[in-house]
Amino acid sequence: MGCIKVLFEENFVPVVFDRISDWLQKLAFFEGKVGGLVEHLSQRLIDGGVPVARVSLGRLMMHPVIGLVDATWDVSTDRVEWTVMPRSSITVELFDNAPFGENNKLSDQVASRFFHREIWDRADGLVSELEMMPLLRTNLTDPSIRDKYPIY
Repeated sequence: MGCIKVLFEENFVPVVFDRISDWLQKLAFFEGKVGGLVEHLSQRLIDGGVPVARVSLGRLMMHPVIGLVDATWDVSTDRVEWTVMPRSSITVELFDNAPFGENNKLSDQVASRFFHREIWDRADGLVSELEMMPLLRTNLTDPSIRDKYPIY
């Protein structure tokens, strides 16, 4: 599961995110490289006026050796860098010390309520449940927030 976390004013133009959401949904029908997705997503955010410096898309892998793959685009280099973590490095603490760890715990709780249902019925129920997921907004100028998660 991925998410976009951005610090912006409450009255920020939501049209930018609607356009990006539509673009991402259309891309779901095509095969493409993840690095290209991260690069183009980053550029669309910047073109839309979102002040991003870094965009990261990471995913746990169902692989015997590779545990996590992360593609990170940085504005200063305008390049995507890859990080591959071995399965042995993936620990509970890794997620507890990351801002998305809180959302992962909640999404696991939500998903566990649907495991007993047929797959065809799960999607409709999950949509309304996942809409209740908390949005994580952080003020990166606040030292206590930066200290809470090492990634900041």
